[in-house]
Amino acid sequence: MNCDYKQTGIEEDGRFQYQCKRCGHERVSKHEPQYIHRVCEASTPREQLASYAQAVAQWVAAGRPVRTDERVREIFNTICKPCEWYNEEAKSCRVCGCQIRDAEDNILGAIANLIPAIKGFTNKLIMATQSCPKGKWKAEVGKDQ
Repeated sequence: MNCDYKQTGIEEDGRFQYQCKRCGHERVSKHEPQYIHRVCEASTPREQLASYAQAVAQWVAAGRPVRTDERVREIFNTICKPCEWYNEEAKSCRVCGCQIRDAEDNILGAIANLIPAIKGFTNKLIMATQSCPKGKWKAEVGKDQ
């Protein structure tokens, strides 16, 4: 799959500045985005779904162990949020596609606190069996420790 570029600015010499909507790759070109071809580094929707399904299956098989809200907040604020692979708009990782967010970031997080059985389904950081696909944070339970 090729990068899906959006225009982000114009250089002084008239060339366009682009950024891929999926992987964040930046590029300057005199051509329109449909004429720029580069294999995107972000995972495809099919790969993202498979990654999520595998993460959930591993988490459920381990008994659904969760990280504390404090630990989720620490990982998110110090590692994920400043990471070049974090998609702020989608609140997800561009590598694996999983949702990653602060422990109290959305309504789903609030609902998950009321219904503990669904807590990890809304945020990969909560699943203590999971690790960063780029190795920036480790699983705290299970084989990836």
